[in-house]
Amino acid sequence: MELTVSPLEEEEIVYLYEIKNYDFISGYSPEASDMVLIDSAIVTSNKVVFSPDIEEDTRLYRIAFVNGFDPDKIIYLNLKKGDHVKVTCNPNDTRSYTIDGNLGSQQIQNMVGKVNTMLGEVVPLWSKSRALEDLELTESEFLKREKEIKEEIIQLKEKQYPNYLKLMNAGFKENEFSGLIAMNMLYHLPVRQSKVNTLDEIVPSLSNVAVKDYLQIKIKRLKEELAQIQRSNAMKGQLISDLELIATDGSKFRLTESLSKLTLIDFWASWCGPCIKHNNNVVLPLYKKYHTLGFEVMGISLDKNKNKWVKSINDNGFIWIHGVKKDESVNLESLYNFNSIPYTLLVNEEGKVIDINIEGYELEAKIKELLVLYQ
Repeated sequence: MELTVSPLEEEEIVYLYEIKNYDFISGYSPEASDMVLIDSAIVTSNKVVFSPDIEEDTRLYRIAFVNGFDPDKIIYLNLKKGDHVKVTCNPNDTRSYTIDGNLGSQQIQNMVGKVNTMLGEVVPLWSKSRALEDLELTESEFLKREKEIKEEIIQLKEKQYPNYLKLMNAGFKENEFSGLIAMNMLYHLPVRQSKVNTLDEIVPSLSNVAVKDYLQIKIKRLKEELAQIQRSNAMKGQLISDLELIATDGSKFRLTESLSKLTLIDFWASWCGPCIKHNNNVVLPLYKKYHTLGFEVMGISLDKNKNKWVKSINDNGFIWIHGVKKDESVNLESLYNFNSIPYTLLVNEEGKVIDINIEGYELEAKIKELLVLYQ
């Protein structure tokens, strides 16, 4: 397999990975097992020649210009044993490249282009929302403008959804990996029953065993997520169930007696990697920014090992309220309607549930909106 790259320094190394976990396509930072390095080669005269040990069946691969994950520089290839492909690209702009000798990889490239067109419609709105932070606006004007942008995003998602289903359906029919690209790269679109129905119809026609197995697991997860959304929606406006907790120092306290003006109840565990990332990247910055205005966080851990629980809190600097259930017979998942973590409930000082699993800028916007009421 030959890769022509320009500009790139002589003696630089380029890498070829096999994608093992197709969730990787959605752009998250992968675990070590999600993609496996199968070859690397040194640039010589602007060329790289790979001689990988490719499997007999068709699989998904990616070219990388760093040893690891770089979401902005990804070239996907659809290869099986005996395939020969030539790729020409500028490593500084991997959205523009040419592929010769491999139809499957060309189909994936075409799908990535269509997906990027749809993402290109929403990215300016995300940027517009983030840019509000740099403007000198009153709190009320900021919230007004942010709400308007949010409505624009919602309307765009509604407009895009039928096209998303068509694109995904066409992708799976043309090339099963193209379907995966469409399904997972458009990560900003919500889970809906129509998506599950479309995937249910697609599965019987799939011939690639790995893709079929993945899709069946994916459909199961989506159905669970839809059921969770329905259960969560039923909780909104309801008073949260009380719970007796044990703090890190061994003292006892009750959940409902520890609420602030606005409290994010965060179900997590020290062994849960996504929980740690979520708390570091989302919860901690918001806590530091809004705690003095009345925003509290209450971490309820599913840990069984106290030492690991406390160590994780201290090592990560999670400086909010923490507790574990006092009564071992209490089933937290049933009591608070969740089947996976991280899981969060946003409640007011009366314990009334305002929102469930709200994330990112939407969570911050909600915090601002509600805390302003107390000023």
